[in-house]
Amino acid sequence: MKDEQLLNTIPEITNYTEIYLLLNKKEITYEYLCCLKRITKINNNKLTDWLNISTRTLRQFVNNEREIDNHTQERIVLILSLIKYGTEKLGSMESFKKWLAKMSSTDTSKNRGDYLCYYSGIYFVHKILEKEIHRGKN
Repeated sequence: MKDEQLLNTIPEITNYTEIYLLLNKKEITYEYLCCLKRITKINNNKLTDWLNISTRTLRQFVNNEREIDNHTQERIVLILSLIKYGTEKLGSMESFKKWLAKMSSTDTSKNRGDYLCYYSGIYFVHKILEKEIHRGKN
């Protein structure tokens, strides 16, 4: 499945029911992980940070030595959903990545992307983006 087709299967980040149903109906496989890596062009260290897994675990997923656990599947879907929203609102993946790299207004020692290692952080970043778009500032 192409990245665009795969992204079309990802619900909006605010549609908790659809996200839940997707996670229960479909196994989020290595294909989704590869999509996340391809569209963001992030390195493995950043990917392991976002997914809150070790480099070894990532390698096991990549080599099909281990199934992707439920928590990581959920994190992949939520991050893809956030990316889908961010690129839609900001116009491109590059613009969204630049926006993510900006320092947080709540914690000046972190950029916005640093919050993606927490479930609540993914939603927090979404809310920040939503507010900035509403205000016309990004």
